[in-house]
This record gives sequence, structure tokens and C-alpha cells, in this order.
Amino acid sequence: MATFFSKTLGFTVALLVTSIFQSCDKCEADQFGDTLWLEVPVEVTPGNETLILGDTIWVHIDISKHVSEQSRGTSITLDSFNFYTELNISRIDDTIEHFPISDSDIVENKGKLTVVPLTGNAKTYHATARFSEDRYFLDVGFIPPEIGIYAFAVITSPIILQFYEHPALYKCDKRKRNDARVLYTINNGDPYENNYELFQQTSIPHVVKLDVEQYIRDAWYTFRVVD
Repeated sequence: MATFFSKTLGFTVALLVTSIFQSCDKCEADQFGDTLWLEVPVEVTPGNETLILGDTIWVHIDISKHVSEQSRGTSITLDSFNFYTELNISRIDDTIEHFPISDSDIVENKGKLTVVPLTGNAKTYHATARFSEDRYFLDVGFIPPEIGIYAFAVITSPIILQFYEHPALYKCDKRKRNDARVLYTINNGDPYENNYELFQQTSIPHVVKLDVEQYIRDAWYTFRVVD
């Protein structure tokens, strides 16, 4: 009996140790833990501070599914991931924001833009990139219908990612990561090349409060439309 008990105990311990090591191996494969900061470069063209009325300002994203991750300085493979990109664009040369761009002022080459009404006359634009051949593509444009100074930001709300179901947002222990973000960089990320000084000409209280660090962090870009 003692021999049987010893053998059974030894076999059980061996299984337990094997299971622990297998679990550790699986967890080691997830190097990100609670923090996942995805880096997405955005190209804005034509890149001029001044556009002529009727010109189109383009927003381009073209990235591999092996997306750069900032906190670890590595990359993570994302299949069919929804970045929940928001493009917020408004005219800021008054004391209040204006949102003159309508559906007819939008051009979609790759991906899709959906206009989302907010409070008052405010609106934002949800951009869905196209996933094809292991890459994400977004190529959309705005044709501002009025002269003035325009600013737009490219963001993803961290709150949305808390409710988004995708394997990349889970740790190996099946728990949700508590700090998932998408960080956008417009052109080379230089705030002055992205026309921060023009942005500062606004008189809108909640806009003028944004300092240069916030301008970079929220991926802002400013331009002027003239006749």
C-alpha cells in the first residue's frame, strides 16, 4: 500500500510540476502584462500650413500587422484588430468651435469614415482601417467647405479598448490588460511642423489650454484654408 501511495503521490507531483512549467511557459510568451501601448504612425498630406478652398487634406495609415509596442520597445502581431480610430476635426478661428464638414466633404479611398454626432452641433469621425494581406490601410480625405483655421486630432479612447474583445487585449491568465492604448504620431511628430503656432491663434478657451505636450500626445495637426 505504501508503495502504491508513494507512486501515486510521485505521479501527481510530477503532473503538477509539469502543469506549472507549462503555464509559466505560456505566460512568458506574453511579455506585455498589463501595459500595451500600440504605436501607429499617421501621414498627413499635402503637409502645407495653407490650403486653397476646395483642396483635400489626406490622412494615411499603412502599417504591418506586426504593430510596434512602445512600453517594451518591441512589436505585437494583431490580426483583424479594430483600432477604434477617431478623427476630430473642427474650425477653430472663432470663439467657439465650428463643425462644417459633412458627409459630402469626405473622400474614402481605403477604409471607411462614419460621422458620429455629439452634443450640440459637434461631431467626430470614426475611421475603420482596411485589413488586407497582413496590413492595415486607411486613406481618407476631408474637403473643408469654408475658409478658416482647422485643427484635427487622431485618437483612440482608452475607455473603448476596455470593452473591446480581442485576444491581444488579454494576458495569458485570461485577464484583461488594464492599460491598453493606441498612440498616434502625425508625420514626424514635430509639433511645429504640424503647425502648433497656428493652433495657438485660437481664442476658444478649452482649445487654447492645450500645451505643446498635449498637442503631441493627442496627435494634433492644424492648417489654414484660404480663397
